[in-house]
Order: sequence, then C-alpha cells, then structure tokens
Amino acid sequence: LNTPRAVAALFDLLKRFNTLAASPVALAEVSAEAVAEASAAYRTLVTDVLGLRDEPRASAEDLLALALGFYQEAKSEKAYDKVDQIRTALKTQGIVIKDTKTGVEWAYSEE
Repeated sequence: LNTPRAVAALFDLLKRFNTLAASPVALAEVSAEAVAEASAAYRTLVTDVLGLRDEPRASAEDLLALALGFYQEAKSEKAYDKVDQIRTALKTQGIVIKDTKTGVEWAYSEE
C-alpha cells in the first residue's frame, strides 16, 4: 500500500466533497444515491483501508462550560488574576463573559 498516495487521494476526495457542499447548485445536480455512495466509499477508505477511527472529542460547549466553571470557582476564591486570565483567554477566542446578579453569562464578541 502506498500510504502517501492514499492520503493524497483521500484529501482530494475530501476537497471535492467540500466543494460540492459549498455549492448548493452543484449539489442539487448530484443524486442522493451518488452522494450516499461517495460518502460510503470515503468512510470505507478512511476506516477499513487506512484504519482511521473517529475518537470521541469534547464539544466546544463542554469546554466552554468547563472554562466558565473554573471562572466561577476562581471568582468565588477571589483569585482575580485567574479570573482575568480566563476572561482574556476566552476573549481571544471571541467569547465575552458577563457577570450578572444570577451568575455568569457569555456571548460572542461583536469585534
């Protein structure tokens, strides 16, 4: 098995899928059966041929909840340097923390 060629073919196929997905007109011209077959072929190539498996990942919401928990804990301990670090780190990711009377809220920054 020529792994570099297989990986290159995999990325080429993925690029074509992404092109189709980004173009609703082109996607409308492709039958549902063709999409299902191509998707199945891709999964077969990735899992059976290359042996790659999806690993469970934490969702962004889970990670944000964890960060907000650390934020609230640091705030209750009056560890304001940690509070500022967490607030700054989230802001660099486009998330703004708002302290309210009922707890902590967050929003996407408008910058």
